[in-house]
Amino acid sequence: MKQRPISLALAFAVLAVAGCRTDAQKEQLHAGEEHANEGDAGVANFDFEALKLADLTVEEIREREMFSDLIVSGEVEPATGGIVTVTTTAPGKLTRIAVTVGSLASAGQVLATVASADLAAAQASFRQADARLKVANESLARQRKLAGLGVFGRPRFEESRTALAQADREAAEARSALAESESKAASAQADVKRATANLDVAESAFRRAERLLKEGLVSREEIERSRAEFLRAEADLEASQRMHDAAQSAVRSAGIALQAAESRAKTAAETLRREEQVLSGGYLTAKEVVEAEALVQSAQLDRSAAADAVRLLGGIPGGASSLAVRSPIEGTVTQVLATLGEVVGTDKPLFTVVNSKSVWIQLAVYQRDLPRVRPGGAVTITADSLPGKTFVATVGYVGQEIDETTRTAKVRCVVANPQGLLRPGSFVTGRIQTDVGARRMAIAVPVEAIQEVEGRQIVFVQGEHEGDFRAVEVETGEGYDGYVEISSGIKAGDRVVTRNSFTVKAQLMKGELGDEH
Repeated sequence: MKQRPISLALAFAVLAVAGCRTDAQKEQLHAGEEHANEGDAGVANFDFEALKLADLTVEEIREREMFSDLIVSGEVEPATGGIVTVTTTAPGKLTRIAVTVGSLASAGQVLATVASADLAAAQASFRQADARLKVANESLARQRKLAGLGVFGRPRFEESRTALAQADREAAEARSALAESESKAASAQADVKRATANLDVAESAFRRAERLLKEGLVSREEIERSRAEFLRAEADLEASQRMHDAAQSAVRSAGIALQAAESRAKTAAETLRREEQVLSGGYLTAKEVVEAEALVQSAQLDRSAAADAVRLLGGIPGGASSLAVRSPIEGTVTQVLATLGEVVGTDKPLFTVVNSKSVWIQLAVYQRDLPRVRPGGAVTITADSLPGKTFVATVGYVGQEIDETTRTAKVRCVVANPQGLLRPGSFVTGRIQTDVGARRMAIAVPVEAIQEVEGRQIVFVQGEHEGDFRAVEVETGEGYDGYVEISSGIKAGDRVVTRNSFTVKAQLMKGELGDEH
């Protein structure tokens, strides 16, 4: 492709001198520049094929509605959980340090090893509990096997059968005793009735003898004989009554004895049925098996408690007594605060690990500007220590407290920082795009349309021919929604390269190098 001779440096030198002239001189220089443009000075030329390959986008510039962005200062801070201090979970002696300052650590990576006496004691307790559980399980298996063979059930079954037979005999004897008592009670009842009748007869005879005696019809001897018979009949009735009461008491005692004997017989029968079930296959309910199961459960609880004690100290149950100190997050080791061989406690910081892949930017916004800031608003972050680098973020939180000294509030945004360029503690500048503020119409171009050459901001304006583009220095203002305000250099209606403008810049620089040669 044939290129016309151009000199970009010469064009900007003329523009620089023009900035120091009077208005009349500036007009003369501007006229000279227009004449130079007519002579293709500072113009990049593309033939048809090159223009097609460059894939440029040229747009007619017009005024756009712009808002004033907020330019504020801020500071980089670690995000929540982005900085951790690592300690040991059990006291002990540092036997190994696996990292140095600047080492990259993954989550769970071993940073150091600590030999811990507390962990060693916990591991010993766990091993003892584990051994007791094994013995208990073996004993349970043995008892179940013996129970399955009927070793436990047969003797108790025979004992239960013998006990039931004995209880049945005692119940039969009690029923016989009750029947005998009831018979004696019936006989005593008959004696009472007989004695009562005799007493009635004797009393009647005695009363009649007393009447006859008064009339002189009987002798004194006869009346005394009648009295004696009456008293003897009365004594016989009392004796019969006592015998009857004793017989009734014997009946009640025999009844109670029979109830007790029958209850024992019923219990013995139930026991025999249960032992028969155990003997025929229900061996898991055997007393020896139940006791063995209880021992296993107790041993399991002891082992679980011992394992928890080991885990609490950061160890693995049944493992070594050395404790691995691990990084809880992925990040960079920024501090190593212990030395090899040092005895450390759980309150001793050993390492500091920082994860800077995502950081917070705390921006200080004046109280008067807070109404213009909304969560979700776009923010562009730049830092003097990172020239040419920009970071895109959104407003995550607008603070509610105003600093009494600076009269500012904290506005927090989260920034992806995969390369770790933004370091905690460094100062940055934030440009917050706002939806509330000074609304105006202004000439603006897409950010991609602007190129920097020798410290100057330029855009490329299309010339009279389709493949000609001239470099024009512009003064930029505030940015909004991907566009940058242009305060001077171009006007509405100019056609400007808005995409792949760096290709035009490269063409100009190539032409300038060709002129030097």
